[in-house]
Amino acid sequence: MPRNIVALVALLPAAWFFLQALREQVGRARLPVVLWTALGLLLVSVLVVGVGLPYLFYDQSMAIQDCLQGANTQQAEADCTTDWTTDLSRFTQGR
Repeated sequence: MPRNIVALVALLPAAWFFLQALREQVGRARLPVVLWTALGLLLVSVLVVGVGLPYLFYDQSMAIQDCLQGANTQQAEADCTTDWTTDLSRFTQGR
């Protein structure tokens, strides 16, 4: 997981440039061009969230990765996922 943060090096400038292009196109370019640029910005934003979200739950994310690396069977993998889901629901519900 720690190595995937490198993706933000490319994604954040891409989001910035999409936003700048969108601002320039609104009112000047044809609607399909603006929509395609907006779609690109949306996709880059989803990727930024997807890469950044595990860092908000860093301890839980690292725990499931460690658990899954040590799991030798499908049952062990299922137990890791169940434990992670339980821990994450406790964290998000404030318990």
